[in-house]
Amino acid sequence: KLSQKPRILVVDDTKENRLLLVDILEPMGFEVLLAENGNEGIEVACQNNPDIILTDLFMGGKTGFSMVKDLRKMPEFVDLPIIAISASGFDVVAAKSKESGCDAFLQKPIDQAELMSMLVQYLQLEWRSIETSAHL
Repeated sequence: KLSQKPRILVVDDTKENRLLLVDILEPMGFEVLLAENGNEGIEVACQNNPDIILTDLFMGGKTGFSMVKDLRKMPEFVDLPIIAISASGFDVVAAKSKESGCDAFLQKPIDQAELMSMLVQYLQLEWRSIETSAHL
C-alpha cells in the first residue's frame, strides 16, 4: 500500500549518485530517503517503511547484495520492490542481484525512462501528464 507521497529509499555510497536520484525523483512528487551504505539502508528502511528501494550493489561496509538479503529475512520487507543499480552492467552482476533478492536491475548511468517505467510497474502508478505547448 502506497503512502500519500510514494517513499523511495536510495542507498548509494556516492553522494553524487544519491543527489542525482533526488533531482530526478523529488520534482515528480516522490519523497526520497537517503542512506550511504547497507547498514544505514536497513536502519532507514526499518524507521521509514519505504514503498521501494533503489540500491547500489557495490559499497564499502555492507554491500547492496548483503543489505537486500538481510531485508528479505524481515517479514515487512519480503515483498518490498527493490531495484539494484550498478555501473557494472555484466549479466553476472544482474543475475547476482536477482539471487540476493532484487526485483530488477538498472545499469548506471541511469536511463530516466527505464527508471520511470520500473517505478510505474513496481509501485503501480498512473502518471498524470501535464500538456505542454510547443511554444514558450
